[in-house]
Amino acid sequence: PFFPEGGNIIANFKNKIAFEALNEYGLPADVEGIILDDDKKLITTFKSFHQGMGTFEFVPQFGKKYTAKIIKPKELTKEFELPKIYQKGLENQATRNS
Repeated sequence: PFFPEGGNIIANFKNKIAFEALNEYGLPADVEGIILDDDKKLITTFKSFHQGMGTFEFVPQFGKKYTAKIIKPKELTKEFELPKIYQKGLENQATRNS
């Protein structure tokens, strides 16, 4: 699973995404991978650093979809869709209440 810092992935901002990789037995798995956009363009790479957990950063574009593709270990070549990209973060509280 992928866990955006702050809860959501926001377009046009540098986002930090944490992840946890588990094997078929639910145990931590050390992995390496790449992030691709919906045009299959390489956006960034990632690598777990402890017990299958790690982070990476990227600046997503609104309207695009992003996929994480595991490249190591080779026997675990899976793809996972990243969470939805939001155009804006939380609205200003004063603006919402007026």
